[in-house]
Amino acid sequence: IMNEIKMNIAEGTYIYSVGYDCEAQKMIIELRNGTLYSYNNVPENVYNEMLNNDSAETYFVRNIKYEY
Repeated sequence: IMNEIKMNIAEGTYIYSVGYDCEAQKMIIELRNGTLYSYNNVPENVYNEMLNNDSAETYFVRNIKYEY
């Protein structure tokens, strides 16, 4: 998965990196323990809002984790 999608390092407590595939609208979350989670049909603006949020982890939990 990570070979296909460029991962961006996150500065979170439990999220290590985040990646996004624009064509597939797929978001990949890598936790610090190495676990990968894939979320489908995530709009690009939601991904960008997460990256630009003061707390990416809070944004992720409130807007992505249970929606996609």
